[in-house]
Amino acid sequence: MADRSTRHRSLSAPGRGAEVTLSLVREVLVEQPDLQVEQVAPDRLVVTRTRRPRWAEIAFFITVWLGGLGLLFLLVRQTEAADLLVVEGPRGSVVTVPPLLAGAPTDALAAALGVERASFTADLLTSPAPPVEAGGAADELDERTVARSSSPVAVAAPPATALLRFAEGVVTVAAGQRVVLGRAPDPAAGGQVVPGDAETVSKAHLLVSFDGEALIAEDLTSTNGTTLTRGREVQRLAPGAPTPLQPGDQVALGALPFVVELPPRVAS
Repeated sequence: MADRSTRHRSLSAPGRGAEVTLSLVREVLVEQPDLQVEQVAPDRLVVTRTRRPRWAEIAFFITVWLGGLGLLFLLVRQTEAADLLVVEGPRGSVVTVPPLLAGAPTDALAAALGVERASFTADLLTSPAPPVEAGGAADELDERTVARSSSPVAVAAPPATALLRFAEGVVTVAAGQRVVLGRAPDPAAGGQVVPGDAETVSKAHLLVSFDGEALIAEDLTSTNGTTLTRGREVQRLAPGAPTPLQPGDQVALGALPFVVELPPRVAS
């Protein structure tokens, strides 16, 4: 099983707008040691951590008897940077936390947002849940009925399987599989209801296909569109245009985001 410290995690902030959530997140992170926080967009923070790498500490203890040479390793510093994204939906916001903040910073964010550790999407991989089913309450959106899923998807990933991590569940795409994501897609066409609040998701919103090496996404002329965030670059997918996805990409179906995970041999 993959190290959880290398995964993105998603935390829900029900009832909070993106601006309020981002402000709260920033207040929590600036209190964390070794972290520098900069807001680069209304929905995005860049978090930087500067610390002494583990290898430098080991080298110091090995060479400390050499005096000055050993002390030089104490001056070594390593800087890492990562983006933290907040996406606002109809019923609150979702915070996508990068692996850089694994551990104490993520625990502090969860406490501030009122989220228990068990609800992290990183934990869903080892805690399978029943398959998602369409149903429940219905809302009006563009004169259409929106059926929301009643339970999340969370299954263990077999070899050569791509994972689409939503805040409330995981969708798997096996090698050779084509999945249509939406609020009420046709199961006969490979449809799968998205886990979470689907108010901004079209009936058949996004086609995702995986051949064991490349993961391809295609917007199916959705009402609210599909947005791809890669690093600091944000683009809106053109309807009907296949777009390759990479590990760590953040994709939003309307206001419902997920993070892409690929098998190690694919990610490399």
